[in-house]
Amino acid sequence: MNLLENIGSVLSLLVVLVWIWRVAQGCKRLLGSRFAVLGVLIFVPLAVGADGATYFLFEAVKGPHADSAAYGALAALLVLLALVPLAALFNLLALMALFGCLYERPALGLSVLIVLLFGAGGLLAWTGGAGRPHSPASDGPLERRGDDQALQGQEWAMEAGPTSREACDQASDNADFRRGCYRALQVFERGGGR
Repeated sequence: MNLLENIGSVLSLLVVLVWIWRVAQGCKRLLGSRFAVLGVLIFVPLAVGADGATYFLFEAVKGPHADSAAYGALAALLVLLALVPLAALFNLLALMALFGCLYERPALGLSVLIVLLFGAGGLLAWTGGAGRPHSPASDGPLERRGDDQALQGQEWAMEAGPTSREACDQASDNADFRRGCYRALQVFERGGGR
C-alpha cells in the first residue's frame, strides 16, 4: 500500500469513529436525564449480545476452510464487517450509561459493574481465554494439537488417497506421520472420503 491508500484508510476509520461518537451523543441527548438508568437497561444487553455475536462470527471466519465452507465464511465475514461498528456503538453507549449511572446512582452502577465483571470472567473461562493462538491442527480430527508430522501425514493421505496401511508405511518412516495417515485412511474407509 502506498502512502495515499494508508491515509485514505485512516481517514475512513476516523469517519466511522466520529459517526459512532455522534450517534452516541445523539442518544444521550434524546434520553436526557434518564440516560443513565435507561441506558444501562437498554444498551448493556445490546452490547453484550453484539459482542457475543461478533465473537462467534469471528470464530466462524478465522482458520482454513474447505471449498464448501468458504462461502459460509465469506457470508460470516460480510455480516461481521457490518456488525463491528454497531457493536462498537453499543459498547460506547453502554460505557457512557454505566459511568453516568455510577455518578448518579452509585449502588445501581456498582451492582451492574459487578455483574458485568463476573459475566466477563465467566465468558473468558468459557472461551478458554483470550489471545490463544489458532492452530490449523485444531481444525482436523487429530487428537493432539500442533503435531506437525501427523498433520503432514493426514494431508498426504488426503492428496494421495492411499488404499491400505502399507501405503502409509511406505510413504514415511516417521511414526507421527503414519499416525496422521492412518487417521485419514480411517475416514476414507468409513465413507467420509472421496
